[in-house]
Amino acid sequence: MEIRDGDQVTEPGRTLAYELWCEMEILYADDPTAPEANGEVDDLRNEELFPPNGRFLIVYDDAGEAIACGAIRRHDDEAAEIKRMYVRPSARGQGLSRTILLELEATAIRLGYRALVLETGLRQPAAVALYESHGYTTIPNFGFYKQSPLSVCYRRELLPESS
Repeated sequence: MEIRDGDQVTEPGRTLAYELWCEMEILYADDPTAPEANGEVDDLRNEELFPPNGRFLIVYDDAGEAIACGAIRRHDDEAAEIKRMYVRPSARGQGLSRTILLELEATAIRLGYRALVLETGLRQPAAVALYESHGYTTIPNFGFYKQSPLSVCYRRELLPESS
């Protein structure tokens, strides 16, 4: 496995982000408040995903195939927001989400953030379990998903030794 920097508009990041959105559209198709159900995408601009404010990473398997991604962007003066956490179905169950999360936390610390925030959906129990098992606590919904009853938002304070 190898982690490399990438982005969401060129390959393979574009395809991974597209697969993520397709999965969300299916999971939340019956939720009229979910942007995915209406074919909308969030407001994440590619330039937000580069240092000094963010990072987009892609995980490659031993054969060189892109199998997962994750990103952070600036949320406010002290926190970064986790975005685009996705592992292809064929690569799930190998701990890649935890690997991505740890790498994003380490990146956030290097970029000077003191906390991470994120949004996930209640129909994604594996994601909820990952974040809760890693010390993230619920906060009021924010941003793009503020009014979505199927969204849950989290925050975790970062210390240099927490990564």
